[in-house]
Amino acid sequence: MAKRWALTQHVCGACYGRILARPCGDEIEFCCANCGREQVGEDETCICACGRLDAECRLNTDRSPEWPGEVVAVALAG
Repeated sequence: MAKRWALTQHVCGACYGRILARPCGDEIEFCCANCGREQVGEDETCICACGRLDAECRLNTDRSPEWPGEVVAVALAG
């Protein structure tokens, strides 16, 4: 039986698309639902915007037609 993908609360560090995850042995396989970028690692930071020093993935508390994403990357104060 194939292992199913699950949505995460993270976005891709390359295109800001939603990150999917599924078990892959002792680690987890991550894939961007938008650009298809894939990475295997222990957690989402191997592929998501949180892996960058200047950003963090957060739930979008102010969704609108202009910013409809459930999860967004937020720039951290430098």
